[in-house]
Amino acid sequence: MTRACVTAWAVVALLPGCGRAPLPPNPKPPADRTELEARYEGLQPGVAGPEAAGYMGKAGAALTGYSSTVVKRKPTDGAGAVAAGETDRYWASADGTSAVRVVFGADGRARLVELLTITPMGPPPPPPPEPVVPPAP
Repeated sequence: MTRACVTAWAVVALLPGCGRAPLPPNPKPPADRTELEARYEGLQPGVAGPEAAGYMGKAGAALTGYSSTVVKRKPTDGAGAVAAGETDRYWASADGTSAVRVVFGADGRARLVELLTITPMGPPPPPPPEPVVPPAP
């Protein structure tokens, strides 16, 4: 009876987080590369998407209009390509110099975490035209 109780407690206590402490939520996104790299160090493969978004301080998004270079990768031998059923999300620093890319598997857990240096490509897009307001009669 005691062995069954201990086993049941161990399964309930250890499996949901796989023995890993949950990541603390951050109210603000990273401002620069130093803050972004510190958050990269905290992210590990296996983290769930919503937990990663809370830790990074904002929802992840696609990264368009930038070229990127991988600086660090976890696991180091992980494939960077996104396979069928997987998604990737980016979290860029506010200064626009670096980003963290996380590839989530079909189960919603991170399979790959990368720290990237990003560079804008091409000139910035022009601002949208001002709306034309007809004169009052």
